[in-house]
Amino acid sequence: AGCEIYRHGDGFMSNGVAQQIEAAGVQVDLTLEPGLPARTGLLPEERATGGLPDTQQVPHRAYRPSRDDFRVPDPTRTDGLLMVPLTPGLILSTRYRDRRLVPTGAYGLLSLWTEPGAFARMLRTHLRQPVSHVAFALRSDIALRPTHWANVERNVRTVTQAFEGQLSWCTALEARDLIVGSTTAPPADGDPSDNVGERRASLWLQGE
Repeated sequence: AGCEIYRHGDGFMSNGVAQQIEAAGVQVDLTLEPGLPARTGLLPEERATGGLPDTQQVPHRAYRPSRDDFRVPDPTRTDGLLMVPLTPGLILSTRYRDRRLVPTGAYGLLSLWTEPGAFARMLRTHLRQPVSHVAFALRSDIALRPTHWANVERNVRTVTQAFEGQLSWCTALEARDLIVGSTTAPPADGDPSDNVGERRASLWLQGE
């Protein structure tokens, strides 16, 4: 069997890559990290060639991409590659504007090794909207860092409790079947008629 699940490093994706992995038989992509502006790289001190794409308009739900733009859902597609974006976290903070402190928000990746209090707040914010899934990338070396691993264990419990027993632990391919089987035509984000959203996302994915 060929490769059916794919994730590109550093959240990079392009139309060319999306077309190539679909042609190779990939069924589920776990690359996209929604809510981020285009960047030249992850860290200023790292040398990089090219850049990371603007994902500010990428849906937070799973979708089949347009063949012209991987960031745009194509509701007419019923087969082929399914984009399953990682769960973003809205980082709430304050900054001065006109000598006053005002709230601001910026998206980042909701990592399982995030400090548990911040993780819980960001997860609650994310779940205020209808979602089709929650998905997290987990570095294999996190288990070698005791503090980070303790955060992972506590945050996994937080995710489980957030869904009040309606959580399905599954592989990416099983998630595809659950997501695709729950609705024949993915509705617009925030549509209250979304069966998946009404169930408050009944599955959790862990992607490498």
